[in-house]
Amino acid sequence: ILTPSMISLNPDETELKALWGKNQHKFKTSPNYDVSYVTQAAITAIPSSKEISDYYEMNRQTLKDDSGKVLSLQEAQPLILAALNEKATEKEALRLYIDYKKGSLKSGTTPKKATVTTDVSPFDPELTKEIMGLNDQKPFLKPRKVGNEYIIVKLEKMNPARTKTYEEAKTVVIGLYMYDAKKTKLQELAQNSYKTFSGTSTDFLTRNDGAKIAGLSAPEGSEFLAKLFASKQKQGFISLESGNVIMYNVLEQKLLQDKTLADGTAVLKLKGSLLDQGLIKALESKYPVEIYVEGI
Repeated sequence: ILTPSMISLNPDETELKALWGKNQHKFKTSPNYDVSYVTQAAITAIPSSKEISDYYEMNRQTLKDDSGKVLSLQEAQPLILAALNEKATEKEALRLYIDYKKGSLKSGTTPKKATVTTDVSPFDPELTKEIMGLNDQKPFLKPRKVGNEYIIVKLEKMNPARTKTYEEAKTVVIGLYMYDAKKTKLQELAQNSYKTFSGTSTDFLTRNDGAKIAGLSAPEGSEFLAKLFASKQKQGFISLESGNVIMYNVLEQKLLQDKTLADGTAVLKLKGSLLDQGLIKALESKYPVEIYVEGI
């Protein structure tokens, strides 16, 4: 198993800048939104007895206990107070929204400021998405409830995505450079070593034995075996999505009488390099194949 960690590289500034120059379109900032906002705190009022009674009469059918029984006025009073306070808070938030739009906020009400991007936002994802839908023609967002309060947001400026400078993109550029360079070096190492390497031998493997290969995760093992069984090469190397490169040598294969391998096309490709084709044609519909591999 050849891994990227085996390769040591020290990229120089010239190579990094050249890579950045060729791929500037990949290095973009996220659009960001400069906003200001005001909040309306929850109101705790003391409604009159008449307001409580009127609310109860209008909404009594919705004021029920867990068994479905309508609550008495006294039993429902905490729910009524909460509903009336919520209604008063929402009403005040709408007044604040209108004042904000008119530019006539009361003395002492100072909007807060924030910058919002897809990756960084002081607001929850749903509110962030709504903010990103604002524009110059519709810069205000109507009151939205956040926790126990309401928030009214105004778009001040939308800054579109732009190409990052080299310094801004440098960390990403280094990562991209290292990935590509190590991949190339591993390919070269495998190409020069696969015919003479000394590896670890496995038991016979089927396409479904990805979890049985020491040194590889189950997904890596499955990927390796899928590519191996699709190959006609008895000896060679296979690159995995993880960046690892596996050198292998098929030492032996045998026919099984169970149906371990269902993909006849893939099996035929591998068997074609090892067994007589005339024999295979006679047996392929009846006997799937296991292989015995060195080099994992």
